[in-house]
Amino acid sequence: MEETYNFQPKQSDLSKFFVHANDIIPMNEAVISQGETRMFSIGDISVITGQPKSRKTFLVSGLIGAYLSENGYMGLSSSNNGSILVIDTEQSKPHVLTVVRRIFRILHWNYDDNHDSELHVLSLRELSAIERLKTMEQAIKEFSPKLVILDGFADLLRDTNSLEESTERVADLMRISSEYHCHICSVVHTNPNSEKMRGHVGSELQRKAECVLLVTKSDEITTVSPQFCRNLEFKKFSFRIDNGGLPVYCEYTPTPDDNNRILYEAIFFSVEKMTYSKLKDEVKRRLIIKDTAAENRIKKGLEADILTKDSNANYRLKFEEEVDDIPF
Repeated sequence: MEETYNFQPKQSDLSKFFVHANDIIPMNEAVISQGETRMFSIGDISVITGQPKSRKTFLVSGLIGAYLSENGYMGLSSSNNGSILVIDTEQSKPHVLTVVRRIFRILHWNYDDNHDSELHVLSLRELSAIERLKTMEQAIKEFSPKLVILDGFADLLRDTNSLEESTERVADLMRISSEYHCHICSVVHTNPNSEKMRGHVGSELQRKAECVLLVTKSDEITTVSPQFCRNLEFKKFSFRIDNGGLPVYCEYTPTPDDNNRILYEAIFFSVEKMTYSKLKDEVKRRLIIKDTAAENRIKKGLEADILTKDSNANYRLKFEEEVDDIPF
């Protein structure tokens, strides 16, 4: 596969890149919508991010249900008739099978019917980073899906701390989504004890994504918030896991501490630490408040054990202890 940074267009090719004021360029088809608000579009990329065990994979199952069900799911829907390709790069096949069967139960499908015209799921755990990328593109070319779920974007990189490689892989996603007329949604895992899914990778995806969905968990309720959207922001929504192990929409009013955690998870999405002055400026910018109110917000974040201050007076997000997902 040709590396993106070697691309050198000839002068005669430049005309296809021009955008003129009198051009008529319609919006691409919406792949996933919340009512009249589009979330994912053909030819673009998006991100699902959150702490480990915040139920990002359950959200993925719900999104697939929303896309493939005629009646939608969890308040989301799609008018697109294409298929879905799911790429899992980190789980073993038995665990991937658990996810597949969850999707089938959401859609009331029989396990004996593979539904190959609607859904393809690939487990690429044993491949190398570049082999995963090539296999994903080959599958997209062969199956022509309209929605691609990439669960484990970091596994397409040899070094997640490499600025150059992070930029190249995100550029690959944008090229593939445009060339094959699909939407690619990547799941980004933020690790409590590592910077691997923060820094360069998170920042680059955040800059290029059409939509970034932030997933936060409070007790038994998971809330999905619009962290960044190029279109109108969708309304945050919540889901719980029912007795059958399926994600279902639920009403939920976040507590002040929940809102604080959502705020600070958004702030620390692409950075590991901040000085007090930078953190205060970021809180002021996001909430459109003044100095004293921002200082009180930071104080409450420390008191609620959401923020922590290290020996160098840098502020960090304090991660909750990990708990296992429901095993079905």
